[in-house]
Amino acid sequence: MYVKKIIAVMFILTTILTFASVSNAGGLAASQGRIIYLMQRQNDIEFKLQTINHRRTVLAEQSAQVARDNINSLYNVNDTSNYNSQIAQLQAMDSQLELRQKDLEVQYKVVQAEINALQKIIDRNIKSSFKIFY
Repeated sequence: MYVKKIIAVMFILTTILTFASVSNAGGLAASQGRIIYLMQRQNDIEFKLQTINHRRTVLAEQSAQVARDNINSLYNVNDTSNYNSQIAQLQAMDSQLELRQKDLEVQYKVVQAEINALQKIIDRNIKSSFKIFY
């Protein structure tokens, strides 16, 4: 997991350095296009995070329902093995969603950092290109 994060950060830093050299050579339109792409990526990640949060909420509701059913069944039968297996399954699904959520949060931070860096490059490029007006 950490290897993926390190690779992603290295890729982003390489991309930022590449775009820094391109934007200084007059690539204002390319930089702006890159920002648009990154904002679309950021929106996609936000949507995925919302979906995961919704799924985790549904899992919490299902866990509560299983607990209620277990309490009701305790009065009838003393078998809790079904309850334990259902809770274990729901917890496993929740932990998978939590890992995916953390991964997406890291991606979101990386994209946000790249957007900020690229915006600074664009601002610097505009200032150097239009010195007369500044």
